[in-house]
Amino acid sequence: MDIKECLQLQLSEVEMLSSMFPGGCEFYLGDDNFTSEAQAFIDGDGEPVTSSLDFTINIIINNHKIELRFDIPSDYPVCKPDCYARSNELSNKQHCKLNQDLRDYIYSVDDLELCAGSTVLWLQDNAHLYFSLETGSKDDSPVTQTTTKNDDTFSRYWIYSHHIRSKVKRKNIIDLARDNHLTGFSLPGRPGIICVEGRGDNAEDFWIRVKGWNWQRLVIKRLEKEVMSGKADERSLRYFTKFEEISFLSPNQQTRYHKSGSANMDMGLFFKYLEDHNCGYVFKDYFNVDGKGDSKPGKT
Repeated sequence: MDIKECLQLQLSEVEMLSSMFPGGCEFYLGDDNFTSEAQAFIDGDGEPVTSSLDFTINIIINNHKIELRFDIPSDYPVCKPDCYARSNELSNKQHCKLNQDLRDYIYSVDDLELCAGSTVLWLQDNAHLYFSLETGSKDDSPVTQTTTKNDDTFSRYWIYSHHIRSKVKRKNIIDLARDNHLTGFSLPGRPGIICVEGRGDNAEDFWIRVKGWNWQRLVIKRLEKEVMSGKADERSLRYFTKFEEISFLSPNQQTRYHKSGSANMDMGLFFKYLEDHNCGYVFKDYFNVDGKGDSKPGKT
């Protein structure tokens, strides 16, 4: 199946989903230019498609609102899409279970078959199971976690990915980190780098959920843990005051990055950023070389 056949199938699925969810807030594309660019390329009147297909579907099931996000690779349905569901009414454990089952369903669909539409139908049939799922504690949500086994532990995860380009992944990383009250950063591009820090269970939950997504490679390069004595101690242990996506691009990389997310970041500027946050020592863990003026950890 060549790229034009893939794009034609993608457009047909977008049309089908648009008809299933006609409301303006129910289904929306991440990049409005995709459909016109793809159609022009299929018709032979355009350049190769530079935008990517990602979309969000807001579904109401038994009065429960679920946001379902898809990131579609250019060769879908040859390759499987990334999919992530979230709801303010679900706990961390319920989210983990739902998204693992969504992933299992997608990979159960026959190769070369479109699966976004059928995934929506699967969710509509099965969502009630996750809202009624027993998790063992009413205090299992990200907002109210207070008495779990790692509650007195402060953790910092330094995560390495072969690349982070997907707009859906990038947004989900930010949302998940903030939902779990974690600080740190996400550096998209190739390679992709993520740092999250905060209470042990929240950081561990972030890692468990993120590693369940579709990655070419995702590993922990360094894991730091320390026992806390209270909220004041937690604040003093943080290197970062918030979680954000960062970017270090030379001027000639800006246009390419905004179109495809594929530009390589300036690692010299990244090292300076780490130094400014007292964690330049971790540069060697990622790249096996010392950064200029290699700093020592001020915190362990």
